[in-house]
Amino acid sequence: MQLLAWAIPVYNVDGTPNEQGAICDIVDVIMQFRNHTEQAQCVVTGLEKSQMILGLSWLWEHNPEID
Repeated sequence: MQLLAWAIPVYNVDGTPNEQGAICDIVDVIMQFRNHTEQAQCVVTGLEKSQMILGLSWLWEHNPEID
């Protein structure tokens, strides 16, 4: 993990600050799905029920078929 130059504040949908606080770290990960592999940079925060959230820019670039 690498420390970000500045923290990214995180807010809930109701506008309140997230209990996990600001995002302060970034990490390089290798993502694999079927025959596709890529390196991505991900910001790090605590998530209750999810391990990862893919952003719209990733979804637009890869245009996955979602069932």
